[in-house]
Amino acid sequence: MELYHLHLKGINDHFWKPRKEIVVTDKFNNRLAKKINNFSTATDETRIEELYNIHNLVLNANGYYCFDKTNLDDLIDCYLHMKDFNPELNKYVLELLRKSREIISNASVFKREMAMEEYRKDHNPSLPSRMHCIYALEEKDIPIWSQKLVDGDLEVFRIETLEEPFKTSEQLIPVEHLSYKDYYDASYNYWNPHKADDNCEYLVKGKVKVKEKVDEIKRK
Repeated sequence: MELYHLHLKGINDHFWKPRKEIVVTDKFNNRLAKKINNFSTATDETRIEELYNIHNLVLNANGYYCFDKTNLDDLIDCYLHMKDFNPELNKYVLELLRKSREIISNASVFKREMAMEEYRKDHNPSLPSRMHCIYALEEKDIPIWSQKLVDGDLEVFRIETLEEPFKTSEQLIPVEHLSYKDYYDASYNYWNPHKADDNCEYLVKGKVKVKEKVDEIKRK
C-alpha cells in the first residue's frame, strides 16, 4: 500500500533515504516514544540559576545531596518561601511559569499516551503501538498535517507498506482534560474506529520501503 510520511528533520534521519527499507518492530522508537521516555518534572534551566543556588544551599544546610536537576515544584516552593525576603527573585516568576506550562503540556501528552497504550495492550494487542510505529497519511492530507507539525522542518516521503497498516483518525483521540481512567475508557473510539475519514493517520508496522522524497517543507 502506498502512503506518505512526514519526516521531522533531525529525528532518525538515517532511515529516511530513497530505496531504504525500514523494519518497524516493537523496539522501534518514534519521536513520540522518545518524548514519552524523556518526560520528567525536573529542570536544569540556567535562567533560574539563583533559585537553584538557594535551593541547593538549603539542601546542604540540612545535610542533603544536591542534584544536577531539581523538580520544578521544589523550585516553585523555594521561590514562594524566599520572594518576600529577596525582591530580586520576582524576576524569575515568568521563567517558572514558562517552564511550568511546558511540563504541564508534556504531562498531558504522557498521560494520553500511557492511557491509550494501556488500552491497546488490554483490548487490541495486535494493533501497532502509537510509540513504536511509523505514522503515515494519504497524499490529500499532506497540507493538513504539515500545518499541525510545526516544531521543525519536514521532508515528505512516498512509502510502500508491506503489511496492512491500521487506519484511524486524530479526531478520535480523547480530550486531554479527562482523568486517567476516563481517558483509558475513551480510547475505545481511537482503537475501534467506525469512521475515519477526517484527519486520518495510519499506524505502520513491519517492513516499509522508502520510495522517494517528494517535497521539503521549511519553517520560517
